[in-house]
Amino acid sequence: MKRLTLGVIFVCLLPLTVMAQQNRTHKCMIFPFKIVSEGSSPTYSNEVAAILGSELASEGNLEMISGRPFLSAVEGLRPDPERLTRIAERVGASALIWGTVTKLSDGYSIEINAMKGAPRSKPKLFSATGKTMEELLQRVQELAVEIGTSILDQPKIASIRIEGNQRIQKEAILNKLEMKTGTPFRRSAIGDEIREIYGMGYFDDVKITAEDVGNGQVDLKITLKERPSIKNIEIQGNKVLTKDEILDALTTKSFSVVSTEKIRNDIEKLRQMYEKKGYYKPKIDYEIKEASPKEASLIFKIDEGPKSYLTDIVFEGRNKISEKELKKILSIKEKSWFWFLDESGIFTKDKLEENRMRIMAYYLDNGFINIQVGVPEVDIKGNKVKVTFPIREGDRYQVRKLDVEGDLIAPKEELISHLKTKPHTWFKRSLAAEDIKELTRLYNNKGYAYADVEPRQKINDQYKFLDITYKINQGDKVTIEKVDIVGNDRTRDKVIRRAVAISEGDLYNADALENTKSNLEAMDYFEAVKIKTSPSSKPDKMNVTIEVMEKKTGSLSAGLGYSSQDGAMGNINLKERNLFGLGIVANARSNLSGRRNDFEGSLTYPWMFDYPLTGSVRAHRAQQKETYYLRETDGFSVHLGYPIYGLWSMSTGFSRDSNKLSGFQKVFAQSVIDYYSQYGTSAQKYMNISENSVSLNFSRDTRNNSVIPTGGSKVSFGGRFSGLGGDVAYNSYYSEAMYYYPLFWKAVVKLRANGSMLQESGRDPIPFDRRIVLGGIQSIRGYKMGDIGPKDKYGNIIGGDRALFANVECLFPLLEQLKLNGVVFFDAGNTWNVSRSPFLTDVKAGAGIGVRWISPMGPIRIEYGWKINPEKGEEPGAVAFAMGQLF
Repeated sequence: MKRLTLGVIFVCLLPLTVMAQQNRTHKCMIFPFKIVSEGSSPTYSNEVAAILGSELASEGNLEMISGRPFLSAVEGLRPDPERLTRIAERVGASALIWGTVTKLSDGYSIEINAMKGAPRSKPKLFSATGKTMEELLQRVQELAVEIGTSILDQPKIASIRIEGNQRIQKEAILNKLEMKTGTPFRRSAIGDEIREIYGMGYFDDVKITAEDVGNGQVDLKITLKERPSIKNIEIQGNKVLTKDEILDALTTKSFSVVSTEKIRNDIEKLRQMYEKKGYYKPKIDYEIKEASPKEASLIFKIDEGPKSYLTDIVFEGRNKISEKELKKILSIKEKSWFWFLDESGIFTKDKLEENRMRIMAYYLDNGFINIQVGVPEVDIKGNKVKVTFPIREGDRYQVRKLDVEGDLIAPKEELISHLKTKPHTWFKRSLAAEDIKELTRLYNNKGYAYADVEPRQKINDQYKFLDITYKINQGDKVTIEKVDIVGNDRTRDKVIRRAVAISEGDLYNADALENTKSNLEAMDYFEAVKIKTSPSSKPDKMNVTIEVMEKKTGSLSAGLGYSSQDGAMGNINLKERNLFGLGIVANARSNLSGRRNDFEGSLTYPWMFDYPLTGSVRAHRAQQKETYYLRETDGFSVHLGYPIYGLWSMSTGFSRDSNKLSGFQKVFAQSVIDYYSQYGTSAQKYMNISENSVSLNFSRDTRNNSVIPTGGSKVSFGGRFSGLGGDVAYNSYYSEAMYYYPLFWKAVVKLRANGSMLQESGRDPIPFDRRIVLGGIQSIRGYKMGDIGPKDKYGNIIGGDRALFANVECLFPLLEQLKLNGVVFFDAGNTWNVSRSPFLTDVKAGAGIGVRWISPMGPIRIEYGWKINPEKGEEPGAVAFAMGQLF
């Protein structure tokens, strides 16, 4: 086929070449090239000669004539130059060319001999190689210039003179030229050079002339006419887009040279900007008004037209899948009641192809293996837009049988069990793609880095089913020779290597590399993480390169917020998450509100002594206005944490706190005095105390998001033991479990249970301000914070030593684009004193609704809870509002 193609090219080019060369003064005899391959006798072919001859003819001054009648002159190993010279004189040839093409084990090589026809001339040798014949012929075309120069005595360029350039520097123009001073002059290249200079966009006219200056040299003269520069840019007719918006979007700027290509691109950019605003047929034109030969004004004239909305999406030819289903998968939406919030009804034409592919993918995932979706049609009438997707559904196919063959590392049944595609279900292209990935992953994880899985489908059009067989080629096992880390200018190598799940000498493992990438991204030290593999010095070895791009890990932030507990709030936070490149977290923050002021500084070292041992120190000071008194605290703590099993971790620590209470209201002061009197002690003794404590905590967190989880769970429990030389001694315990379950329509159910208890240690009372109260947005909604707890004889809530509550809530999207969610909830629980009742007997409950919004200012939470069975005189419910708090 290749021989036939080249022959046709030669036959087609030959008449054109002859016509073009009638007035040329030089002839070149080109002989058929010898073709040599191992195991066969040499043959001669015109094909390579045709390609080379065509290229040489295009260089000018050459008429190609065939050397086949004189083939015997070049058949020997060393053709006689004198004999060739006589042949050249006989036919009037100025030059002769012959050569050999050799088939090698790994490609092709060519040797080309070129010789002038003058007496005592000697041939010059040119050679090239190529892995394929196409590559070799490409190299032959490239050699044509060198060969032509050697046999034609082409003149060389003595100088290049540029005239007419006022603002564009000479060097910028010369850099665009292939022609250089001292190189052979090729007249055929002038057209290309003119196009290159025009392509710069700065000239209205370009001329190149060549003047023979003797001694085989020419001078080139490039004459230019520059376009005027833009004195100013005017915008006319714009209303929707401001002048500044338009000018900022333009690549054409004042004082730049007029470029019609840039202007056309700018007009297209403006059309796209209007599309995003719902204006689909703007008329945009431009005018250039020359103020002088060197300056001009550029005027953009805009007729915006009416604003239109997408009101109708039609699926022409749809029968077997509902219109509702298809509209749901599209990224463009028809105008809705909330168009002013969710931007429905607005679309850009560049999204049409994306949505066409979405429809294709949906059909292919529902068994329609022959689906065809045509180019979408857009019909704009007034302020209404109709988009029609032409569809040809075809028949629907089921999967009848699955099979694997080839190199099997496990029984067929085991490999097939990993496939997501199942027999007797509609064919899903996405599942088939995942099956290929899964089989490849299984082999990769066994060290077969180059495993290849090829799907083969056998389709039965009569009964509308298909059989899928995955043919597996496992390749050789590969081990990791070297793991390199690059790009970490700040973060220490050892910090990164802790997250690397594969080591030198390990078998290749795809999951380990993926886990490594996830681990590094979770560190949040890097803008980007790339893991690349490359062949090593041996075929069974592989190198791994981890490329990271560091990002800023320090932050200074300030914010405002509001909550129903603390009122208006302000905060400032200074944080560094990768101190000294060791992964140390340093944090200093301050929160100020109408009821609470606190300051805190902390330092956390996640890998102390290069072990997975987390150490932290914290110092704090706070002032809190409680309902009936003022609390002032300061102190410090030291903690250690360690992973103990799977996702379980343990932490222990020591804390020392000073606690001062003052400013008691009379309505509550007697309650405090009576509380301590029952223990035979004075309340004054506990108004300014020091507390030393140790803690022990266990936790397990599998949530997929810490702000709004949609799956997973978090379980934690622990205790705090106060004493150790402090002014008070008591113990506190807690346990909490939270579970998240995704439902239909992207709704999520959250279940939460929380229990806590206080225990006296010795004869000392538990400080009354440590006793447990409930209510508010973090426990039982419908009640205000601190409204739930045992009361004394004065009716004041003094809290309990046991507490138990549960929350059930369902979170669902309202406006996904705005990250606005709705919530319905039910809460129940209470606090009590174990001395009066060993178990919870009276349950407080509330239910309600709310919204949660991840706003640009931070999370906002508004909820209203109704009390279930409120006591006489109680308010029926309460509003809870929080801003700047995580959920």
